Amino acid sequence: MPDAHGGRRRSSRRSGSSKVWIVVLIVALVAAAAGGAYLLTKDDDSSSSGSAATALSDGLQLVIQGKNEAATAKFNQVLESEPDNKLALYNLGLIEQQANNPTSAEVRYRKVIAVDPNYAPALYNLGIIVADQGASADAIDLYRRATVADPTFARAFLNLGLLLFDAGDKTGSAAALTKAVQLDPTLLSRIPENQRPGA
Repeated sequence: MPDAHGGRRRSSRRSGSSKVWIVVLIVALVAAAAGGAYLLTKDDDSSSSGSAATALSDGLQLVIQGKNEAATAKFNQVLESEPDNKLALYNLGLIEQQANNPTSAEVRYRKVIAVDPNYAPALYNLGIIVADQGASADAIDLYRRATVADPTFARAFLNLGLLLFDAGDKTGSAAALTKAVQLDPTLLSRIPENQRPGA
């Protein structure tokens, strides 16, 4: 069903520090069991302290290397000093989702959303989980929120459009699918022919 959202590089400044952090994006690390989870590791408003920032960075490198058990330990280390660190929580959710543990992943993503209600990657991945559980209305809401939080999130528009079509909202579906294809023309091949814009 859903696929991974392509990443882009962003850089940011940590609060209280002049050190510039480069966004680390993982583009091709999606396990089939993850159902196409959106992969994002670091973002613009990270304000971790020194040791937590180091543990977070180490965890991200371990994820890239496919060492999820060691990465989990690093992210849990971050949470010991910063229990609301959305990036550690998010990455733990992603690891759980990839390991086909949707219940644990859902708990992590909901904690991320409690910390930052507009964190599009968590909204999107939680949408995948609840859609797989058959809660289409909840998934539609989550995908809508993800597209508002990040209007360039093509795959959130794609998933939104596909679910709206199934829910009988052909107009909403066409608008969302059109936007998805405008943002990422390669997504057209993922849309069933009878649902494609203009069909």
